[in-house]
Amino acid sequence: MTAPLPAIAAEDGAGRWSWPISPPRDSTAVAVRPAEARAVADLGVRNLRRLQHHDPSAPGWRVIVRLLGPLEAVNAALDSPPTPHPRRAMLDVVAVLLTRCAETGRTFWGWTEEEWFHLLGRTQAEFRQHAPAWAGDEVRPYLAAHAYLLGGFNEFHRLGSFQRLTLAWRIFGRDRVNGEVARLRAILSAWGYRLGRDEDTLLPISACQLFLLNRSPHLEDLDTALFDRVRRDGLLEGSRLNTLHAMQRAVAELGFCDPPRPGTGHHSARASGGAPIWEQWPDRWHTTSTLTPRVRGSVRSNLLKVGRWIAAEQPDAADPADWTRQTCASWIAALDRMKVGDYVQRTIGLGDRLGKPNFTDRRTGELVDPLFAVRARRVSTSYINNTIIPMLCRKAGVPAADVRGNITSHHARSTIASQLYNAKEPMTLFELQAWLGHRSPQSTQYYAKITPSTLSKAYSEACYFERNVRTIEVLVDRDAVASGAAAGGEPWQHYDLGHGYCSYTFFEQCQHRMACARCDFYTPKQSTRSQLLEAKSNLQKMTVSIPLTDDELAAVEDGQAALDRLLDRLADTPTPAGPTPRDLDVPVTARLLPVVDVRQGGTGSAPR
Repeated sequence: MTAPLPAIAAEDGAGRWSWPISPPRDSTAVAVRPAEARAVADLGVRNLRRLQHHDPSAPGWRVIVRLLGPLEAVNAALDSPPTPHPRRAMLDVVAVLLTRCAETGRTFWGWTEEEWFHLLGRTQAEFRQHAPAWAGDEVRPYLAAHAYLLGGFNEFHRLGSFQRLTLAWRIFGRDRVNGEVARLRAILSAWGYRLGRDEDTLLPISACQLFLLNRSPHLEDLDTALFDRVRRDGLLEGSRLNTLHAMQRAVAELGFCDPPRPGTGHHSARASGGAPIWEQWPDRWHTTSTLTPRVRGSVRSNLLKVGRWIAAEQPDAADPADWTRQTCASWIAALDRMKVGDYVQRTIGLGDRLGKPNFTDRRTGELVDPLFAVRARRVSTSYINNTIIPMLCRKAGVPAADVRGNITSHHARSTIASQLYNAKEPMTLFELQAWLGHRSPQSTQYYAKITPSTLSKAYSEACYFERNVRTIEVLVDRDAVASGAAAGGEPWQHYDLGHGYCSYTFFEQCQHRMACARCDFYTPKQSTRSQLLEAKSNLQKMTVSIPLTDDELAAVEDGQAALDRLLDRLADTPTPAGPTPRDLDVPVTARLLPVVDVRQGGTGSAPR
C-alpha cells in the first residue's frame, strides 16, 4: 500500500502557517519494503546524495518514491536560502534518512523520539559517530528540522547548544516569526521593557522556543496551559524564564491567555510568630500599612521573628505592653549575636528541595551537578570571576592578579593542569587531555606549561657540560697573597700537572694544559724551585674544575692515539710565554705526559 504524497505548506490570506506534510495513516506502511531496501543499496551514496554525474533516471528512484516524497516536501517547505551550501546540506539529509531507513527496516514516520535523538546526538561529535562519514556538520541543523516536521521531535533541550531561533526561521519562515516577535516588542516597548528594543536578542530566542514547543508560530495559539507547562517542567532557565513572564503579560494584553499570577507576598501570610497576642500586632500593622507588599511582608517577617524569640526567651513579655527597658536591652543583645537561621520558620516543606538540582550541560546535554549554584540557579561565570574570586582573594590576603593577569576560574583550571604536568610523578599529555575533557591534544598544550624549576632540573639531569669537566689540584701560596707579592707579579697559584707545576694564572685558558709544552711558567717537580715551593708551610691545597674541549676529552678517555693527535695540532700554537712547542725544541712526536691527577667533578672549586 502506497502512502499518499504529502501536501506542501500553503498560506491563507491571513498568513497562517500550516503543517507542511501529511504523514501516512496506515500503520502497516511503517516497515520498509524489501524492494525499497534493495533500491537504496543499488542507488549508492553518489546517487542518493545527488552528487555530480549522478543518474537521475535510475530505476531505483521510482521504487523509493514513497520514502522520497515526504523528504522532498520538507525541503521544499523550509525557508532556506537557495545557495549551494544549504542545498548540499538538504540533499545530504535526504541521503542520511534514506540510508538509515534501509538499515533499520523502518520508515522515518514510524521512528520514536529516542530514535530521532540517537541520530541527532547530544552534541555535534556524537552526531558524527552515528551519522555516515560523508555527512558534514552542516547536516545536523537541517536534520533537526526534518525530525520536527516528520517525526514530531520536540526535545531540543536535550541537544545541547543549538540555534533554536535559526531553526524556527527555517521551519516557520523568517518573516512570519519576526512579525510575531514585532507584535510582542510593540507592547513591551510601550510598557518600558528593555525587551521591546530592537537590539534585544533575548525575546526572539525565548519566543521561538515557545513557538517550537507549541508547534505554531502564532501568538493566538499561545495559551495559559503552555506557559504553565514551561514553568512546571523547567523548559526555560535563567534570564529566559524571566522573559517568559513579560511574554505572558504581552500575550494576555492581546487577549490570548491569562496574565501571569503574582508571586509576591503569598508566602509570608502563612508565617506565625510566638504567642497569639504578639502575632495580632504585626498582622494589624501589615493590614493597615501603606507600604508596598514586598516591604510590608519583610517588616512583618522581622516582627514575627521577634515574637518567636519572646516565646523562647521571655515568655512573660508576650504582650508588647509588658515590655520593660530590661526586655529591650535583652532583645538588642540577642539581635547583636543572632546568626542566619536563628528563630526562623519555614512555611514550605524541604522534602523536594534537599540538595542542588541538576542542570543540563550546554556542551553535552547531560544532567550535571554545578559547582556554583544559588537558589537552584547557576551562578554566571562573570559573577564568579568579577565578584566571588576577588572577594576570596581579599579574605585570603593574596593578590587578585599575577603576571598572567587577573585570577579567574579558567586561570585556576590552567594552574592545576600545569601543576599536574610538572608534578613529581607527572601526568602525560594524553592523560591530562582526558582529565581536562579536551577533544584534541592541541588544546591541552596551552595548559601544559613547563615550570622553570622543572626545566632547570631537566637541564641539570642532562649533564651535558659535566661530561666535559674535570678537576685538578692547585697549590695556593697564601704568603704571596698576604704580603702583596702576588699583586707585583709573583706566582701564587701552582697547578699540579703530575710531572711539574704551572704558575700561569689563566691556566684554564691555556691550550697546552693537557700536554704541557714546558714554557717559562712550567716548573719541574725535580727542580730546586719546585722543592722550595713544596717546603713552604702556608700552602693551601685546592681543586679547580677545568672544562675540556672535545680533543682534550678524547685525549683523557681514548688514550695515547688521541694524545698524539692533540700534540700535532698544538705544535705551532704559542704557549702563554710566547714561543710554540716547535720553537722550544719539543718534538711533536714526543710522548709528553698529560695531567695525571684528573678527577670527575662538579663545576665549582672546593677546598681539599
